This record gives sequence, structure tokens and C-alpha cells, in this order.
Amino acid sequence: GTWSVNYPSANSWFIADASGNVTITFNTNTVSDGWLPAQYRIGVSNNPSTWTIAGSFQGWSNNNAATAMTSLGGGIYRLSQTLATGEHWFKSVVTGSWDSISSDGRSVNTANMPLTLAADSIVDFYVNTLSGTIGIGGNIILAPYVDFAHYPNPKNGAVVGTSTAALSWTNPDPNYPADAITCDVYFLDAGTSKLTKDPNMGPTLPDTGVVKIANAITASTVTLPTSFLPLQDNHYYYWAVHCTDPHGDPNTGGPVTTKGDVWYFYTGDAAPVVSKPADQYMYLSQNDSAYDGGENNPNIRWFQVTASYTDDGKSPITDVNMVNLNWGWDPANGQLGVEKVSQDWPQQGAGTHTSGTVTAVYKTHYAAGDPGNTTTLPGYWQIRLDVTGSTGTANGAVGIHRIFATCKEAAVADPADPYEGYYDTNGDCIVRLSDFADFAEAWLTQSVKYE
Repeated sequence: GTWSVNYPSANSWFIADASGNVTITFNTNTVSDGWLPAQYRIGVSNNPSTWTIAGSFQGWSNNNAATAMTSLGGGIYRLSQTLATGEHWFKSVVTGSWDSISSDGRSVNTANMPLTLAADSIVDFYVNTLSGTIGIGGNIILAPYVDFAHYPNPKNGAVVGTSTAALSWTNPDPNYPADAITCDVYFLDAGTSKLTKDPNMGPTLPDTGVVKIANAITASTVTLPTSFLPLQDNHYYYWAVHCTDPHGDPNTGGPVTTKGDVWYFYTGDAAPVVSKPADQYMYLSQNDSAYDGGENNPNIRWFQVTASYTDDGKSPITDVNMVNLNWGWDPANGQLGVEKVSQDWPQQGAGTHTSGTVTAVYKTHYAAGDPGNTTTLPGYWQIRLDVTGSTGTANGAVGIHRIFATCKEAAVADPADPYEGYYDTNGDCIVRLSDFADFAEAWLTQSVKYE
């Protein structure tokens, strides 16, 4: 309720992430780690990616490339600079601005820090952009940068089939880009009961039954040993990936091993795996008579969407549905999209099975002089296959289906079509004699159309 005591003395600053979120902390404790300020630190969860040391020795420039700092990971940046004997002043700034971190904390108007050297010296400047602190090498304690393996596959808690034979993940980035992270992988078959707490998965004193299945690998995938294969049905399997950065300790330059999270999966009735329908870029006058119901009407487009699925066959597939996520055909409710006129599922009623295919046919609508009964074009529809079994409904990836008025528009929009269209003067997607005649006529009449 008062402004009589506030930190820092000037306004502080922060940046939000891509979703507009930021976490701000205020540490009132006195911390004896050599970083400044020692008390009243304002920490944030996001940091700008470019930092510069501005000072009396480089003309107080906030964007001097010669004093740009290098990221060490974990929000810490460093600059090694040779300075002459005498007194110097400096602060760390976000490159190109005066948002800064100095001995009085994080603000838009921080204090200049003094530095007195008795002899010409190499000085290591550091800034921790997340904790809002600054320091000089030799005076500060640098905590090793800690990051973990992440994005496990199978996902943590997933239900998978017994045919699963490999594990994969994403390695963290090393402190030095030229380095390679190495990983040790530990694996445990816990049997048919889920554990009440995470097991100790190493690297020291692992629980009974935990097996080291990979040692110091640089890859981010490992094939399960044959002793575990095939996986047992209705079992819980736990695994962890411990990563070593060869230069993870910023104080000594030595290696740091980070103990990974414990992940698990279960070999039960896995959900179906559903494919993505192929993307389609179509045009109205395209011949559609090959499709069920197609009539080759130049004003109406029929098209077919196909997707497939696989399953472990442990329980019946009870339903499938090709789903249009955009406008369907319902003029009474303002939907002037495409109508699904049929859906074919050959495996319907087959009970348990391991694979299937679903085909749906859609059409546009057209009524001369009546926009209320005409599909709005060009059209853009996202269509996917949903497959339902005892495990719930599995959603496939979305296929893109676009309809244009002309072949040329469709060809230009299709990223897989090499069509350029420069010599296709009539836009029918075929370069032939009639296009050459059009070109010649334009040339003879000195048209600038093809210059």
C-alpha cells in the first residue's frame, strides 16, 4: 500500500512467451553466490536471446558486435574481454536497447557497475537473464546447466501393443553446439501391477530389476534387447534416459550428467492408429465420373477421401466416421459446404481385426441463379478419419481438400505440383499448340502480355 520502499528503483522489464505468459519471482533473501544484486532479485521465466556488455571501454554502445555475449544455456550469457589497467564501467543490456541487468537488478535504468584492474586482464562478464543477476568470473558460483531428455515415445502413460520394440526421445541441447549429448538408458519390466511410486532408475543404486540397456549413446533411440521381446501383455514398463553434457559445468568445463524423468507405458488394448487422408487440390470441371455418383457436371465436383487404420486386434472396432471439420451441406443453417453422400467400410461387422480402410464420397452443390443452394467456392475442407473401439475414439491427422474454379488455380495452390503456368495461356494445365498460337498472336500484335 505504499511506494516508499520498492525494488528496483526504476521500472523493471520482462518479455512474455509466444502464448503471452510469463512467471515473475521476487527473492528477498540474501544469497551468497557472488552474483549481484545479492538481495531483492527479480526473476522471470523468459529471456531475450541477444545480450551485449555496454561500457566505458567500448563507447557505451548497446549493439556493439565486439562485446556481444554468448549463451551458455539456462539463461546465462558470457563475454570474455581483454581490458587495460585502470577503472572501467559497464552493464549488461538487451542488444539494441537499454533494458538491462546490473548490480542493482533488472530495470530500464540500471546503475553502471565499476571495475578496477591493477593490470591488463582478461575479464569474464556473466549475466543470468532469468534470475536477473550479473557477475564477474572468479567472483561468482556458476550452477551447471540442467536440461533433460524429453518427448518420450511411447508417450508417458501410453497404452501400446506388445509389438513395440524401440524407445525414442529428444535429447537436450549441449552447452556448446559442437558437443554431442550422450545418454544412458535404463529399463524395467514391473509386471502386471502399476507401481505406487517411481522406481529408482539409476544411474546410482537402481532398484532390483532395472536394466541398463544403452550406455553413452549419442542417438536418441534404442532398440529393446531381445531378452525383453516380445513385450508381455498387460505389463507395466518403466524407463529413463540420463544425459551427459561433456562440458556442462561452466566452472570447470567438465561433464555434467542429468538424471532423466521416469516414464512408463502399459501393454494393454492399444488405441487404433489412424492414417491421414491424402491432400487434394481440385477444380470444378475436373472429370469426376470415376467416383460413385460422379456425373462430370462442370459445375459440380464429386471427390473421394480415403484413410486407413491398424489395430492390435484385442477388441472390436465398433465404428468409423470420416469427419468434415469445416462447413458441411446444410443451407437452412447457413452451411454451404460439401455433402458427404456415402461412406464405405468393408470391415463393418468384422469384430476384432488388425486393419481397415474407409472411403467417403463428397460433392459440392450448384443451382443456377440460386446462391442459397450453391456451395461457396473456392472451398477449403479439413477432413479426418475417426475410429472407435473399446479404448475410445482415435482421431487421425487432417487431410486438406480444396476446390477451385479452374485447373490453373488448383495447380498453383498445390505445393506438390511443379506447374508454373507461364506458357499455359488458357489455364487448362496443358501446354499445347493452342497456347503457342495464343502466344504468337500476342507477339504479332506487339502485346506486352508475355514480356
